[in-house]
Amino acid sequence: MTGQGQSDRRWAARLDTWAALPPRQTNTGAVVFTVLMMVCLLGGTWDMPSRVAFLRGVAAAFVVLHGALHLAIIRGLVRMQSRGIAAAGRALGAYRDPRRVTNLDLVIGWAGYAVLISVLNWLYPPG
Repeated sequence: MTGQGQSDRRWAARLDTWAALPPRQTNTGAVVFTVLMMVCLLGGTWDMPSRVAFLRGVAAAFVVLHGALHLAIIRGLVRMQSRGIAAAGRALGAYRDPRRVTNLDLVIGWAGYAVLISVLNWLYPPG
């Protein structure tokens, strides 16, 4: 048995486990974690003089990060599928399920957060 075959089987088992999870379970974790990060960032920067610029910068960084992760996940699963790992195809189908929150959805969430921060700063200027 080659190390590559063992690695492929381990990846297949992990992908099958993830793909079998109901979308509600994975969505809840992703959304709750993201909202908690947003709230902690907002509260932790309350006394900063350049709070708005910092929060918009963090949001922009997360937009880029989640966009890159989305592309990497799709490409990785497609490559694994082309190597003959059938579980990658099942995981790709689960990832593309419209009921499931993906990194692309989190891109939209962080972009909305940046806009919300700007609007709140305009409505309630510091000072």
